[in-house]
Amino acid sequence: MRLLLLRHGMAEERSPGRPDEERRLTRDGIEKMREEAKAFLRIGLKPDLVLTSPLRRCAETAKIVADTLGVADRLYEEERIAPGFRLGDLQQIVERNPDAQQLMVVGHQPDLGIIAGQLIGAPALDLKKGGLVRIDTDRIEPERGVLVWLLAPGLLVK
Repeated sequence: MRLLLLRHGMAEERSPGRPDEERRLTRDGIEKMREEAKAFLRIGLKPDLVLTSPLRRCAETAKIVADTLGVADRLYEEERIAPGFRLGDLQQIVERNPDAQQLMVVGHQPDLGIIAGQLIGAPALDLKKGGLVRIDTDRIEPERGVLVWLLAPGLLVK
């Protein structure tokens, strides 16, 4: 399985009186994610399944990417990807979707970085907003993955 872990794009700052789950991508965040998604297309990404945290900034990120890659019909919200997402949650998701050979998960830090680190037997990875990591694995278990690449958003956007 090719596991693609994507951190959401640049979002509005936290502010009192507005729930965290309602924070949207900024105008700049939207434009940069569009550019990144075009880069994903150029490198041949075509996930079988795109799962996103239900939080607005992730859902917006996932929609931009899925639309650009032509896989909008394979995009679903997954409650467990909200903040607090753990390796056990990912195991259950993969077990429920055994046919997905290339799975993209759009979520949050530090969760994605912790999961990536666990899979490859390393400390947590620091995924910047819009950062994408590819880990190949035959099972979602600690130290069963191989880090294929980690793309910082600055490498993808002109």
